Amino acid sequence: MITNTGGSHAGSSCDCWGFSVVSGGSPILGPGHCLIRWSDGVSPEHVGRAECAGKVRSGAVQRLWESTALPLQIYRDAYKAEWEVYKEKISKFKEQLTPDEITSLEKEILDKRLKRKAVTKRKELIQLGKPKRPRSAYNVYVAERFQEAKGESPQEKLKTVKENWKNLSDSEKELYIQHAKEDEIRYHNEMKSWEEHMIEIGRKDVLRRTIKQRQKYGAEEYYK
Repeated sequence: MITNTGGSHAGSSCDCWGFSVVSGGSPILGPGHCLIRWSDGVSPEHVGRAECAGKVRSGAVQRLWESTALPLQIYRDAYKAEWEVYKEKISKFKEQLTPDEITSLEKEILDKRLKRKAVTKRKELIQLGKPKRPRSAYNVYVAERFQEAKGESPQEKLKTVKENWKNLSDSEKELYIQHAKEDEIRYHNEMKSWEEHMIEIGRKDVLRRTIKQRQKYGAEEYYK
């Protein structure tokens, strides 16, 4: 089992993992020597060894520590070699492209990166139990009428529901508008409780941030 203890080495941002040895010679986590992964923000990440403030001098720990030197060096060298080959291939590939193609490629890469970050963030918020957003009156209507709508495919059913919604009178839509208002109240009540919990566990980064939202929902205290 490995636990990130945090820390820094040689002025670079890093994560470190400490270990010690218990009876029977099995390695467990503890203070002392540690394996670290670090990056200066420009170069690829590296893996190496370092000594933490709480040093463990036992022979068993020292032997375990020293035994990591050769494998780690092999991995570093292999990674560096692969990285150089990759950069060379990318350079040759870009030489074959026009400026417009390079711009288009960079935009595509950026879009994919942002999409991955958005998906990761969405999954994290689901795991944190963030309340579902309120439904609009139309979405309430779709959820109620979709299954009984005419059509052989979901697309055809949705088209039918959409046409039926357009043909509803204002008085007929009022019921769904009321449901939507109730769902909005539910959402903001749940969000207030959820945000209070996020503050308790130190996750202010996931709170609503805009001034408009703070003013509308009275959440100023959440952002102090």
